[in-house]
Amino acid sequence: MLFSYLYARFINKEKNYLKICTILIAVVYIFKINTFGILLAAFSFLDGLITKMFEISLNKNFYELSKKFEYYNYNYAYEFAQNTFRAIIVAILYLITNDLKVMIYITLFFILSGLLFNFEKNNNKDYKAKK
Repeated sequence: MLFSYLYARFINKEKNYLKICTILIAVVYIFKINTFGILLAAFSFLDGLITKMFEISLNKNFYELSKKFEYYNYNYAYEFAQNTFRAIIVAILYLITNDLKVMIYITLFFILSGLLFNFEKNNNKDYKAKK
């Protein structure tokens, strides 16, 4: 929790840490699924940290947007949609293959395809908070 707090404070709003985290998470997952023993434990620890960095970087703009709407309803809807989508993706991957290693490689392919897109902060002032 301390790491998440410090990382969230460290993020500079002018830079895009999402691309850096995307590359780091891909590298860690490739090493994680191809190692064993103490190296697996080390990469699992790094996986926890880098996954949290990725989630914070990805969700930062969504939570900033939630301040412009009714906070709890927006966050509830966002978290529900995100977790439902994850469950659907896991079910689809399980139907394709039940080999966890293949599922992770497919997921990494789609995560890395996100590098092709340019995520920019939208400073549109048209949104107004509901009261």
